[in-house]
Amino acid sequence: MVNIRIDRGRNVAEPGMAVLSPDGVIGRIDKAFDDYSDVMLITDARSMVAVEVARNHAQGILEGDSEDSCVVDVSKDYEVQLGDIIQTSGVDELFPKGHPVGQVVGIEQLVGDQQRLRVMPSVQFDRLDVVWVVLAAAPATDPQAEHVSSLPQARGLVPIR
Repeated sequence: MVNIRIDRGRNVAEPGMAVLSPDGVIGRIDKAFDDYSDVMLITDARSMVAVEVARNHAQGILEGDSEDSCVVDVSKDYEVQLGDIIQTSGVDELFPKGHPVGQVVGIEQLVGDQQRLRVMPSVQFDRLDVVWVVLAAAPATDPQAEHVSSLPQARGLVPIR
């Protein structure tokens, strides 16, 4: 599954808006229609999210890699361990800082100064009940960056295959 459908349309959602759940990051609005929107999950190959390792703040861009996982390249200057939590960095100003994205389940040392982390999402996409569409997030440089100004709920999720 690389997309889901939510019951919020153009009156709330616009392409590119972040979508969250209580468990973490789901993805972005891909297409908005009158009565519903399609959400591109973070596992989609087109997906990119600014993230960091929660323990040491090593930053990178998380990319979808398959139907069930993602990858992010970070500097070898940072020690990363299996089980480390990956969270949003807020750098892209689309996803509020500090929301869980997933957990490191694999580490590959790349040629040069980068290491590739395989990340298993914290959200079980096939078990979603309620999601939030982020209408506006505080900039990452704002001390209140954890604050999300509005999170309308959506129900009636439908996997898109």
